[in-house]
Amino acid sequence: MALISSIVLRVRNNAYQVYNNRSNRTTETMAKTCSICERTPKTANLRSHSNRATKRRMMLNLQRRAVDGIRQMVCTSCLKTLKREKAL
Repeated sequence: MALISSIVLRVRNNAYQVYNNRSNRTTETMAKTCSICERTPKTANLRSHSNRATKRRMMLNLQRRAVDGIRQMVCTSCLKTLKREKAL
């Protein structure tokens, strides 16, 4: 039983950390958050015709863009703001 629990713990830890073979270091997995405003997905209910509620996630519209020379995951509302600020 102890062997199984240690394997389960190792699998859970590996789900949060991905081993990078090229550089021999651990890196965290990329979350679905905007790197500028740090917005995260929201949870809500899907409502059917009979008004039954089932959970759903409202995801952000994330785009991979280079901001200040660094490639990041940025939501489209932040991209729009950055585009406006650059025009000034």
